[in-house]
Amino acid sequence: MAIVRLNDMQPYFVDHSKTPINVRQLCLFDDTDDQNTFSKIGFSAIPRVKWIDDDGDQHDYMFNSWDAYMHQKKIAPIYGKDSLWKNVKRQEPKYALIGNMNHQRNTWLIITIFNL
Repeated sequence: MAIVRLNDMQPYFVDHSKTPINVRQLCLFDDTDDQNTFSKIGFSAIPRVKWIDDDGDQHDYMFNSWDAYMHQKKIAPIYGKDSLWKNVKRQEPKYALIGNMNHQRNTWLIITIFNL
């Protein structure tokens, strides 16, 4: 995990047409239905952010905040999908908490975006 400054932040959405592969969820008790999986299926778009770090390198990371996905279900039908970015870009400078995935150590993503 790391905190980075997002210079020239350009948020956008990509079409979520491919089907993700779900990791099978484990359970503690045998009598529960272990076929249930938790994923981002049912969301029409995946939020992403292009940005430049302080060294001038360009990055393009998935914005994996659960708020961004709930925005698509609750707020986007009323105010539009891009209303998410109006709130995120309101104040500068922006920082992000980034991290990688346990099973894909070289895949980085943005966990949350904030101001200091």
